[in-house]
Amino acid sequence: MNRRMVWAGCGQPAAIRIEVYSAANGLMHGSLDASVYCCTRHEPGATAAIHAAGLTPYRAGAPLHLARTCGFIHRYPTARES
Repeated sequence: MNRRMVWAGCGQPAAIRIEVYSAANGLMHGSLDASVYCCTRHEPGATAAIHAAGLTPYRAGAPLHLARTCGFIHRYPTARES
């Protein structure tokens, strides 16, 4: 069972995007639920929060095409996590 991910960043410009997946169809990365943006300093904390919620993180490639701040979370409307 997934728990809602709780994490807050520092608000500085993000350098990293982490895709957040929930299990579906027998795969740990079955459903893309969110994208988490963070600075390099806060990547370990963001990843830990994703794991603590029972979700799977995947560090997406850079560069970022959108200006985001550390701590911004985009939850997709099709997300399986609650």
